[in-house]
Amino acid sequence: MTFQATRLIFLVAILAGQNHAVGQDDDPELTEEQKSEARMTFMQEAVARFDMQLPAPDSVTAKVVEKLLLRWVNPHSSSRDGILTAFVADGRPAGMAQLAIYKGGNAVTEFHFTSESPFTFRRDGAQVWKSDKPTISFAKLTDARAPTDTGVRRLIQMRQIAGEFEVWDDHGWTKTVRQQLRLLPQPVYRYEDKSLNVVDGAVFVFALANDPEAVVLVEACEKDGSHWWQYACSPVSIYALEAKRKDEVVWTAPERRVFGRGYMTQYVGPYSMAPGDPDLKSILPKSD
Repeated sequence: MTFQATRLIFLVAILAGQNHAVGQDDDPELTEEQKSEARMTFMQEAVARFDMQLPAPDSVTAKVVEKLLLRWVNPHSSSRDGILTAFVADGRPAGMAQLAIYKGGNAVTEFHFTSESPFTFRRDGAQVWKSDKPTISFAKLTDARAPTDTGVRRLIQMRQIAGEFEVWDDHGWTKTVRQQLRLLPQPVYRYEDKSLNVVDGAVFVFALANDPEAVVLVEACEKDGSHWWQYACSPVSIYALEAKRKDEVVWTAPERRVFGRGYMTQYVGPYSMAPGDPDLKSILPKSD
C-alpha cells in the first residue's frame, strides 16, 4: 500500500470519528429495497410462529412451507404488503396463511383451513383454536377427461380445469363491490398425497389485483385402477364469495367478519407483535 493510500484511509477514519463525536445519525434512513426486505423477513417469520397439530393416529404437525407461495399488494384496500403461504405436513396443504401490513403500520393475519380432519391451531406451541370438524369438502368432476400419466400433461389438464371456474368476491369494508376475481395462470403449490389417493394436486389462486381471495384445489386421483379428478374451493378472504363452473354455481362462502376466534374455515385477527419484531411504521413504503 502506498503512503498516499495509507494517509487517505487515516483521514477518513478521523473524519468518521469527528462525525460520530458531533452526534451524526448512525442509523441512516432505509432504502425502499431495504424496507421491502425487512417487511418480507417480518411477514415470513411472523406466520412461521403458527402451526397446525393434526390428530392421531399420525399426530403430525403441519408447518408453514419454507418457499413463499405469493407476495401481493392490493390497491383496492389499505394494505401495503402481503404474503400467502401454506401449512403442510406431507402432501395436501392443511391450511393457507396470509399476513398483510396495513397503512397505519399494523399487521393482520388470515388463516383459512383446508383440512378434512379435526385439528389444533397453535402459535409458538400454545393452542389458539381447535376445530372438531372438517373445513373443506371435495367433489368429483364427472365430465372431465381422466388424468394423463405424466406430470407435465396433468399440469396442462389442471390449468384447463381451473380455467373453467369463475369466482366472484363481494369485496369492501365500508362499501361492498361485487368483482370477478382473476385466475393466476400457474398454481402456487403442487403436491401429491398417497394417503388420500392423490397422484397430483395443485393450488390455484383467484385474486383481486394479485391479492388472493379464494383458492381452488384440483387433484388427480387413483385407486384400484380407477382414475378421476376432484376439486375443492376455499376462501382466503373475509368477504362473501361465489364460484361457478360452466355457468353453474358450485360453491359459496358467506361473509365472515369475525376476528380473534375461529369461525368455520378460518381464524382471522390482528397479529400480536412479538419481542424482536420491527416497528412496522418505519418500514412502510415511502408513499406512506
